[in-house]
Amino acid sequence: MADLYFKIPKISSTDWAPKGETLIILPAVENTEAHLGFIKAITAALKLSAETDFTLMVVPAEGIMLGRMMSSFSYTLIMGVAPEDLHLNLTAKAHKVYFLEGSRLLFTYAPSALLTDQLKKAALWKSLQLMYGLATK
Repeated sequence: MADLYFKIPKISSTDWAPKGETLIILPAVENTEAHLGFIKAITAALKLSAETDFTLMVVPAEGIMLGRMMSSFSYTLIMGVAPEDLHLNLTAKAHKVYFLEGSRLLFTYAPSALLTDQLKKAALWKSLQLMYGLATK
């Protein structure tokens, strides 16, 4: 198994330097070592490097305006953050891939919910495979 002890750099909406094709959005309350470890496992399974392939954005409780930032990425994984907290005007279902502003969006549950529910975790993996074109026939 790949080394999951690399450091995931975080950004805020004021320190914007997009990196890679994937944006992972996480609520501030889920910004713990256990939850970051789960995100590291997901990115390792997708063969994404923390240094070059994805950006992790931690969203404060008051939310942020995602807007044009999202268009810098081909893939956006939103974990436990409601669309309205990102100022997105859409009703999203968990584990359904959406196409918006040239980016593929996938809303899922917060890492704390995924870590305790194998069915949700399996549904996330299936959706990630579809979003990244990794699904086998």
